Amino acid sequence: QYAIHLTDSLRLPQLKTSSLKAMGLIYLKRNDLKKAEIFFQKALQLSDTLGAKSQKVATLVSLKSLATIYNKQSNDEAELMTLIKARD
Repeated sequence: QYAIHLTDSLRLPQLKTSSLKAMGLIYLKRNDLKKAEIFFQKALQLSDTLGAKSQKVATLVSLKSLATIYNKQSNDEAELMTLIKARD
């Protein structure tokens, strides 16, 4: 989380997106789905504000990971919608 704070203070939003995604992956690996989802959603929100396709890798990894979370939660509709968004 230090990296997220550092990217804020240095005003590096692209790096912050990657840091948020990385935190999401850490929490997903720990099976803390709630925290993981929060970090992936924040990464996606920041990517959206930076402009279309500005953070392609972070966006796709975040969407794929959110789909994994929704799959683990048996939320088929959210999983499908997230995968469709990733495809587009």
